[in-house]
Amino acid sequence: MKKQVLFLTSIFASVFMLSAQTVADLESFQLTRNSQLNGAGNSVSGSFTSGNANFGNTYQTMFGGYWSDGWAYSNMKNDTTAGYTNMYASYANSGNQTSAKYVVGQSNSYVKIVGADAGDTVKGVYVTNSTYAALTMLNGDAFTERFGGVSGNDPDYFYLNIRAVKNGVVSTDSVTFYLADYRFANNTQDYIVKNWAW
Repeated sequence: MKKQVLFLTSIFASVFMLSAQTVADLESFQLTRNSQLNGAGNSVSGSFTSGNANFGNTYQTMFGGYWSDGWAYSNMKNDTTAGYTNMYASYANSGNQTSAKYVVGQSNSYVKIVGADAGDTVKGVYVTNSTYAALTMLNGDAFTERFGGVSGNDPDYFYLNIRAVKNGVVSTDSVTFYLADYRFANNTQDYIVKNWAW
């Protein structure tokens, strides 16, 4: 049985390889230790750019303010605290390799390729789970049971689907990466991605 589960922030990306010459590694972003910038106070002015990758961002000021869509960037280190209050931490507890920084995306987030790489095909990206998503899948919470269910046999899964958009047309081709997969007959093969994956 497939469960419909939405994790508000579940996509973490670090190091976009745009071409052989261009990498978006997020290292130029300034952050204080263990913090994030989600657009509050227009700190990212609707978008931010690393290399030739532009990350859209929307922060709403109503209801006390909240990050409503797009990307935020972070260097949060917390792989143990469950719940939405920890939505900006990567489950890998860092950025890819030696980096402390990474971006956090919500469903339907776009990365626009600009500058000399505009129109080119992205070569790849490193991704992982958020701590919020991973611990919810691992343990369940007030809104959903843990992946695998009580018996451990429920065939649950959570995946990232990446599509290209060119001239307003969404490609029918896509890349699918499973951030968690509990569909195996042998439950010891079930997994939730903890490390950065290319």
